[in-house]
Amino acid sequence: MKYLHIMPPSQRMLLTYIEMLQKDFPLEDHRIQLSSPISSNDSGLLLLENIRSYEGLGKGKVEKLLNIIKELNDADRIVFHSFMPTKIWTTALLLNQHVLNKSIWVIWGIDMYNYKRGGKTVHDWVMDKIGYYFRRSMKYPVVVSEPDIEVYKKTFKRGGVLYAPYSLSEARFVAMDRAIKQQNEQRREEKIVNIQVCHNGFVFNNHMEILKYLSPLCAGPEGDRIMLYLPLSYGDGYIAENVSYVKALKSYASQKFSGNINIMHELMPNQEYTRFLSQIDIAIFNASRHNALGNILQLLYMGKKVYLSDKSPLLSYLREKGFTVHKVSELNGITFEELTRNDNVVAGRELVRKSFGVDAMRDMWTNIFNYAEGKIDYRTARKTNINLMNS
Repeated sequence: MKYLHIMPPSQRMLLTYIEMLQKDFPLEDHRIQLSSPISSNDSGLLLLENIRSYEGLGKGKVEKLLNIIKELNDADRIVFHSFMPTKIWTTALLLNQHVLNKSIWVIWGIDMYNYKRGGKTVHDWVMDKIGYYFRRSMKYPVVVSEPDIEVYKKTFKRGGVLYAPYSLSEARFVAMDRAIKQQNEQRREEKIVNIQVCHNGFVFNNHMEILKYLSPLCAGPEGDRIMLYLPLSYGDGYIAENVSYVKALKSYASQKFSGNINIMHELMPNQEYTRFLSQIDIAIFNASRHNALGNILQLLYMGKKVYLSDKSPLLSYLREKGFTVHKVSELNGITFEELTRNDNVVAGRELVRKSFGVDAMRDMWTNIFNYAEGKIDYRTARKTNINLMNS
């Protein structure tokens, strides 16, 4: 087995990558192992070729562990898509630390910024040390957001990191183009202004700051024209503090914005979520780190107004690319007229297609595989991927 891809069972995040992998690379060279039990929403992944479910590893914990160890050792190279290992994967890696030297870590964000337990127990301290060791020891780090290159270097005190984003599927572009056409045909002077507040319930989104900025507008004379959408369908399970945070956030939002808010509890299929984004006028993301890039790109492509945290590395990055994005701090004291004025001329629409389409992802991953196999050196792989991104 040439490559073993270890993935969380998420169609939303990985279907486009899997389809690219199976279309553009030899099927026999790439096997996919799901890292945890699959939900009914993602069960369609098992209809694709060369994918094994977590349940397929065996009946009990011991049988699963032995099969994981066998898979790790049989693979020529391992690709971890995100790295938030459960106890069984942590055990397998501790017993087989040599496999880290043939591993590619695809860094999503939360697995670099928020993997630490932050607890006060000896167990939490030990697990944080192990987590740092695993992440620093993987030979081929790959970020999906270009600004995270410098974050990786600073966090793990080493270089050798490459950049290759997950792309938007062609089906997603078709859906967005259809939505744009419908918007142009149905445009009205007076309408409800739909505002998206972040895209999950993690603490690092700083929802409360956004809601406090928007509170005077919702209480003002134009308040009946504002509808807030608060997606909390995931984000309360990884870290203990998130559970109480989401509970308090729901309570505050329901009381303060009872007539102006829709709290969303269910994940949507990809196409349905794109339709939802097409109805949004303004989206606000307040994480101080790389976050929600897929959401942001879709929104910008469809001509929406986007606000990002003043501290977000994506703010300057996207502006340098030619996109129109605004600072969250600009919401402090903003008027309804200022809020709803949209100067996004969609100058970057073609850039989204070129830099975040399937062709770009295929070419970048060709370079990463060639680098891991020793066919090209790191400098060549890095330079080529940067050129692909900026072409």
